[in-house]
Amino acid sequence: MASEVFDSRLRPAIEFLPAMVLGGGGALLGAAPGPFFPLMPGLATLVAAVFLALAGWRFYQGCQILRYRRQLKRLPRYVLDAEAIPYSRHRLFLGRGFQWDQRHSQRLIEARSPSGRRYVEPGRLYRAVRVFELRFEHTPVLAHLARLTARDARWNLLRPLPPVGGDPALHGVGLEDEEPIWMALGERVGHTLVLGTTRVGKTSGVARG
Repeated sequence: MASEVFDSRLRPAIEFLPAMVLGGGGALLGAAPGPFFPLMPGLATLVAAVFLALAGWRFYQGCQILRYRRQLKRLPRYVLDAEAIPYSRHRLFLGRGFQWDQRHSQRLIEARSPSGRRYVEPGRLYRAVRVFELRFEHTPVLAHLARLTARDARWNLLRPLPPVGGDPALHGVGLEDEEPIWMALGERVGHTLVLGTTRVGKTSGVARG
């Protein structure tokens, strides 16, 4: 009986090491095929192309690991102008979401475990910047720098987390499975109950779907 194999994403991005080795080997073969394939230089070109393709694939896999870890800390913005909201005569657009299954439960358990917490919680540099902003917000010179680090802008790699509450990991574990969520208009006569204490993410969760 085949067993379910869970993906393990909350870990170091080890894919970058083989990507670097394969990329270096491909570049070396492409630049100097003679010492390696003196009688068949065309084969060296083929092997170099294969090495570079594998290096690109492994690099892509490593970037996916980093992206997954990043979205567990901070969800990407999801903003729609009023005229851009999908419209239907038969259904009501609620936002974006995904169907929760055992994969997402396993990923959330990993994110909450002591070994995975270091990938989810803000790092030392992030915490140091927040302390700096609080300590020097009234200092004449450093207050300008503190305001820059506190800016919620794309160029600010250490910008503070949005003050919406909640846990990004609850949605981040299935962000790649997101799809538009629609509700039949006939179901609007019913009611929806969202339970949770203050600042746990009820508003942000409903807003994303």
